[in-house]
Amino acid sequence: MGRVDSFLHEVALSPARTLAALNDTFAVWLDAGYNQAAHDALEGRTPQAVFAADTRALRPVDQQELHDAFLREETRKVDKTGCVKFRGTLVEIGGRYTGKHILLRYAELPDGPAELTAYDGAHLIGPVTALAWNRPYPAGTPDPTWDPFADPPATKPTRSRYLEALARKGTTRRHAQGGIRFRALEDQRQAGQEDPHV
Repeated sequence: MGRVDSFLHEVALSPARTLAALNDTFAVWLDAGYNQAAHDALEGRTPQAVFAADTRALRPVDQQELHDAFLREETRKVDKTGCVKFRGTLVEIGGRYTGKHILLRYAELPDGPAELTAYDGAHLIGPVTALAWNRPYPAGTPDPTWDPFADPPATKPTRSRYLEALARKGTTRRHAQGGIRFRALEDQRQAGQEDPHV
């Protein structure tokens, strides 16, 4: 089993409900469960040690390009009502796009697609959502007050003790090193705050 497959097995025990939560969980696993583990392909060295020994300058990556690189795409033809079918529901695009093929981009999450955005060629139409009245009731749910956008009820408590242990280990290590969390600095910069320690 591949190393990332092991992460997917663990995260399946406590699925992330948002892309941000999945990214945070993956970052914890990547830091403590991957970068600090010895690899046969690296002659028993850790990725962290190999990276630290590399003297080449880093090339910055545009965060939006990185985000967009992992989006999925599907093409749909807009029907005469200005809608497209997507995952068993209707998504309203707009009457002026009737008959055109549009591109849908979205993030695939464990609970289904999110951040659904429509494009007419290279032209951004905008974020779109499924029509609420078209969402089917789940089997055995005749209740007309059922909210199709509400979080599903938890069936049982689930968690990955391995990922939790990696998160604790990473926090302890970072505190011991007294290092700077560059992700936190970027979050602060975007929020317009300044870090008093920089």
